Parts: sequence; structure tokens; C-alpha cells
Amino acid sequence: MSNGNDIKVSIIETGMRLFNENGIRRTSVDDVCSDLRISKKTFYSYFDTKEQLLEEMMSFIMKKIDNEYQTMIRGKNSIECMLMMIKKTYIINESHNSILQDDFEKYYPKLHKKFKGQFTKMFRRSFEQNLRQGIEEGYYRPELDVELLSTFQVFYTGSHAKFEMRLMKIFSRKRILDFFNDVFIRAVVNDAGMKYFEENYYDKNDISQK
Repeated sequence: MSNGNDIKVSIIETGMRLFNENGIRRTSVDDVCSDLRISKKTFYSYFDTKEQLLEEMMSFIMKKIDNEYQTMIRGKNSIECMLMMIKKTYIINESHNSILQDDFEKYYPKLHKKFKGQFTKMFRRSFEQNLRQGIEEGYYRPELDVELLSTFQVFYTGSHAKFEMRLMKIFSRKRILDFFNDVFIRAVVNDAGMKYFEENYYDKNDISQK
């Protein structure tokens, strides 16, 4: 840890790991400091409270997800981006930690509500961006109600997250991804988009890996 920013990031990453392993309630500032072998004085020079650490940790996670997605879709067409977005959603759901999420919602409700709202806006923005790109490229149906469909997709994803986690206990991620890729793509593409999807993705053995 060579400078102040490195130390701060290390505290955030360590807190994130310990919160995931033990839950927020059972992880103390002492635990974070002990794991990093730093003093509490050092910790409090960067964060006033554990709640502030949690807040900055959530900002860190959101920026990371957004940066990864923007890097992932660079140079890709709308259909490729849509498939990647669906896959990313399922990876996030699959790595969902119920202890962490339950603690976050129960003990820090205002913070939970704040970041849930921000994540919803980020997801909706990405989905809307994809729909407009697809219409512009001539792959998606031009009559799509972009605003309504992107809002619907956000609500659908949020309300069905636990259901999809249950599906993943029964079926492989690939099987679920193949199914939802097919459903979502068929809902938005026109003939040209369907032709591209079928030629490049449909019924391929590695569809969920693309």
C-alpha cells in the first residue's frame, strides 16, 4: 500500500470481502483493521464510520460494474450487447449473498434504498441505450416503446431476482441464459435482427459463453 488512495481502496476491498463472508452486522471495524494489519487510527483517517465504509463500498461496486459493462460492449452491436447484458445480470444474481443483502436492507435501510435507486437508474440507462442502438442499426423493431420497455425490464429484473436464483439451483446457468436470450431477443428484434441472431447465436453450443 504505497499511497493514501491504495490504502483506501484496500480498506474498501477488505471490507467488501469480510461483509460478504460474515455479513455487515457481524463484521466490525476491528475485524477490517486486523485483517489489513492497520490501526484503527488509520481506518478513521479515511472513514468516519462503518456506515461510510459501506456507502463508499457500494459506490465502488457500482462504478466497477458500469466500467466493466462499458468496456465489454465497446465495438459490439446491439444484439451482442443485449446478450452480454443478460449474462452479466445472471452472474450478479448467481453471486448474490443473502446475508450481506439482508443486513444491508435491515440495518441500513436509507443507504439500501439510495443505492437500489441508483443501480436501477444505471440498469435502465444501459437497457435504453441498447434499445436505441438496436433501432438505429436496423436490428430492433422501430415501433418499440423504448421508455416503457426499459422501465418494464428494470421492474421485471428486480422483482424476479430471487425466482431466478431458485432456477439456478435446478438448471445450469447456460440453459437458463439460452432460454432468456431467446425470449428477450425475439421480443425486440425485426427480421434482420432475427437473421443475425439465428446465424450467429441461436442453437449454438456456446451461446451463454459469447
